[in-house]
Amino acid sequence: MAAVPSDYFGGDRAVYCEALLHSIDMFSETGKMPEGGPEAVRKVLAASLESVRKANFDLESTYINEFVTGQ
Repeated sequence: MAAVPSDYFGGDRAVYCEALLHSIDMFSETGKMPEGGPEAVRKVLAASLESVRKANFDLESTYINEFVTGQ
């Protein structure tokens, strides 16, 4: 939090901190995309974006773990 510029969190550090605490579970401890992660992201985005709701794409092609695993 100390490294985040104040204009990034809109001047309300407490609200930003609370939002960050509520979203921390979506970050992977290993850096790898967790099983079910792409589907969860699509579901969240589809709730507010009609273009995502209507889109037909292969979620498996939207990420790779090779950068993390070195393979």
